[in-house]
Amino acid sequence: MTMNLQESEVGPDNIHDALRQLQALTSCIARDMENYLDDPTVYGAEYFEDIKEAALTANLLVTWVRDNFKELHK
Repeated sequence: MTMNLQESEVGPDNIHDALRQLQALTSCIARDMENYLDDPTVYGAEYFEDIKEAALTANLLVTWVRDNFKELHK
């Protein structure tokens, strides 16, 4: 995994930043899954922990975008 946000980090600066982070996370997840499918014998359980963390972070970013998008259009 090349990109992962920690819970202690501050959220995105704005919606565009959040969307950029989402794009990077989903690209990393797809690339990591593709690597696994190419040769599953190389990867252990910790590999999937990183993928899970990236997916959960992406989910948090989607929630952040949704909440902040609502605020912008009140």
